[in-house]
Amino acid sequence: MKFYKLNLFSAALLASGAALADEIPKFEIYGTVGAGIVSMDGAGTNTNKSFNGYADQIHSSNNIGFRGGKDLGDGLSVKYQLEGAFATATGATGKDSGGSGVESATGPFFDREANFSLVSNEYGQLKLGRGKNFLYEMEQEFDSRGNWNLGGLKPVARYAGFYSGSNVSRFDRMVRYTSPSINNFKFDAAKSFGNTTGATAADGWDSGSKSSQNYGIRYTKGDLDIAYTNETSRTSANTGNIATEKISFLAANYNLTPKLKLNLGNATTKNPSAVTGSTPGGTTSSSFGTTGTNAVKNNTTANTLYYGAVYRYTEKLSFNFANYAVTDRVTAGRDNVNLSALGAIYSLAKGVDVNVDYVRATRKANAQSNFTIFDKFVPDGINISESTKNQSAFALGLQYRW
Repeated sequence: MKFYKLNLFSAALLASGAALADEIPKFEIYGTVGAGIVSMDGAGTNTNKSFNGYADQIHSSNNIGFRGGKDLGDGLSVKYQLEGAFATATGATGKDSGGSGVESATGPFFDREANFSLVSNEYGQLKLGRGKNFLYEMEQEFDSRGNWNLGGLKPVARYAGFYSGSNVSRFDRMVRYTSPSINNFKFDAAKSFGNTTGATAADGWDSGSKSSQNYGIRYTKGDLDIAYTNETSRTSANTGNIATEKISFLAANYNLTPKLKLNLGNATTKNPSAVTGSTPGGTTSSSFGTTGTNAVKNNTTANTLYYGAVYRYTEKLSFNFANYAVTDRVTAGRDNVNLSALGAIYSLAKGVDVNVDYVRATRKANAQSNFTIFDKFVPDGINISESTKNQSAFALGLQYRW
């Protein structure tokens, strides 16, 4: 009997050791791949053109990465992560692979993550290199749609100015510190020492003007999760179009029942100003272009309010709903966007999901700044998704994570 108990104790120790090893793998290849079909109306630029066909990355962005680390002992460990994007539609890799892949020829492959971290159980984590900041994590974890490419917070936030993988939600040359939990609070601070790759002195950048900062705090207790972040981001679109963007984002999750989670959030983009060579924009402007009157890429003044819910019907089937309202605070609401999304996810097996979605976005008749319900959606390599008109889409997709 004593021998039996000893064996059980030894097995438990081995199991716990294996779990720790899984948390810090020496080397691991991981990724996400997904695609499907979509039927879309209002897809043409300022027309009511429809589109029916293949859609890449309906849910999450396709990516492949490498990560690993080492336990240094005494509660210390080191980790690294390299991650790049790719498209199943064209085979494009690197930056903008969700669309035509135009930028991939010159862009880096590891455009999503390229960093390493020193982790202390007692003092928190220090991350160095390109990667997500706290703003990105809030967008993903406090959205009932999980920051989806189709009809989620991602395309809405990109339009409103508080999401961009190039310089807002991800930082280059980043130093980021995340504290351990202190009385249910976690603190986060990140600084980019030069946040827009490719920007040169000819574009008006000088020493210090490239710096971006992001600060955040998160409170988690029981069924309640609340987070706030504030960011000052130096953004650049084209030569001379440089702005200082101020972002404030507050969001909350609440588990009303074991099956039902509620989401609520509000983000403001405050009066970014041009640094050189441009006039501050007077409209909310999509990050895809500069089509609005006096619009400057990433130069927006807007307020975004959203709410949503996730209902887990069974272990395999869940439903989600969200509504997002972007208010243009400069042109009397001319470029407002209201987007509603309803979706269902069914888990076929571990890591394999089928998703069904319906999304609709409404605009004012005199809107001038383009918007798209599908982040970086350029079907068949032809840009027909941005529009100032109403848009709607039905999509069926399949996604695999490993």
